[in-house]
Amino acid sequence: MQVTQLSNSDVQQEMQKIIARCWADPEFKASLLSKPKDTLKSMGYQLTDGVEIRVFENTPSIVNFVLPQLPKGEISDEALDAVNGGLNCIATRCYNPGCGASV
Repeated sequence: MQVTQLSNSDVQQEMQKIIARCWADPEFKASLLSKPKDTLKSMGYQLTDGVEIRVFENTPSIVNFVLPQLPKGEISDEALDAVNGGLNCIATRCYNPGCGASV
């Protein structure tokens, strides 16, 4: 599966699968944290050469916030609407009742 060819919703679905596996499989989680690119490749993901993958784990006292790269070109109103109010899960509390996260 070529990661760079996935839609945003497909990427989110794949990430949810990886997170669920980490929660269920401590050995997989350790591998993903220590060798993320190798671990993802072993799952069948095709990753672009020269791209570094970093995986961080939140803790009760550390919350990692990933700031995406600024998209090229103009951002559509639809894209802005999709993002506006989209950050609902913060630290260890989820504020979006429909997301299904049990934090």
